[in-house]
Amino acid sequence: MRTMIENPIHVRIRMFGIKRLEDPETTLPILDIFEESPLMVPEFWSLDERTKLPYDRQEIEQHLNNTRPLAIDDIFLKRRRKAKYVGRLKEGPRPHIDFEFDGKLNPKSWGDVFAFSDQLAKLFQPDFAVTHIAAHPLNSPRPDDYESKVDQSGYVTNITPGKYKKFGPLGLGMRTYIGDYYQNQIGRDLLLATPGCVIDEDTYGMRLDLAEEPWTLDVEEMCDRWETATNHLNQAKVFPTITATTRVRAAKGENCVIRPPL
Repeated sequence: MRTMIENPIHVRIRMFGIKRLEDPETTLPILDIFEESPLMVPEFWSLDERTKLPYDRQEIEQHLNNTRPLAIDDIFLKRRRKAKYVGRLKEGPRPHIDFEFDGKLNPKSWGDVFAFSDQLAKLFQPDFAVTHIAAHPLNSPRPDDYESKVDQSGYVTNITPGKYKKFGPLGLGMRTYIGDYYQNQIGRDLLLATPGCVIDEDTYGMRLDLAEEPWTLDVEEMCDRWETATNHLNQAKVFPTITATTRVRAAKGENCVIRPPL
């Protein structure tokens, strides 16, 4: 029987795109899907990661309607109960969505998080996005073989604004969404030929999954599939070159043209 990843660090969603999140027409439908899901309904919100206010959609709408031109704020959404998470909707010229679910989230709900990321992708229409379960390297019974792979897959799916600005998309997650901008650079034919991946084009852009139900993979399966797919797509020289010695390092892909800020 397949053993899923045990005691993960967290389950993460990272999305980078060009739809302005200070625009109510973008952000309010995103709030809708949170509010419609019993697992995802926010309990708190704020414009500062260190503070929290009781979730109030009207206050968020008021903020969006009063946002000054060129203003850049973060809208934080948080939840402490089942499906505990901290999330951010980043306004400004490099909009992105960033959510991390607590590693203690019931594995039975992992598939729900992946399904929820599909809903987010349909609305936000990212240039590039990943949904990934970040594993501890020592979960593997063969850490000498897999510790480096787990470190690298964890690095490329932890796309911070600084990394994205410097390197562009870093690489594949368990589920990866690729919009037209980076599809054109990587090449549609190369993407469709990615070995071992389940490819969907009905959600948004091109969605690559490392398995039919990627959240059910164990550490070794995830690493092996991730490495095979990554090596294939590296032919395009769009993803950065990732090396792991004492720590993970990256060098920008020579054919990657990072989308400029809006």
